[in-house]
Amino acid sequence: NEAAPALAGIEAECVNWLCREVVGYPGGGKSSGILTSGGSMANLVAVHAARRAALGNADLPLGCLYVSEQAHYSVSQAARFVGLQPKHVLSLIHISEPTRLLSISYAVFCLKKKKNTKGL
Repeated sequence: NEAAPALAGIEAECVNWLCREVVGYPGGGKSSGILTSGGSMANLVAVHAARRAALGNADLPLGCLYVSEQAHYSVSQAARFVGLQPKHVLSLIHISEPTRLLSISYAVFCLKKKKNTKGL
């Protein structure tokens, strides 16, 4: 915000509008986000944020990224970039057929601490 306050303000207004008007999230600062240069960068930011939220500074072998079958290949690349091993990126989330037919393509992923690190 300090380097370019006017641009940061424009970004904040765009994000608020997208959250409120396009997606339907609550306004008034209850939703937030950032604008990125594309989908791959957005996936990298999301995977990094999920890693920090789920694991903090814990060892990365404790983490596992679960993705949907529709997840873009950049999600697994982002996982490797933030330090997760490819064997810890698991495509286990199934998206139902009616959801697949929507005009929006969903790529679901979540990052969790593994309870048992044996076997992976």
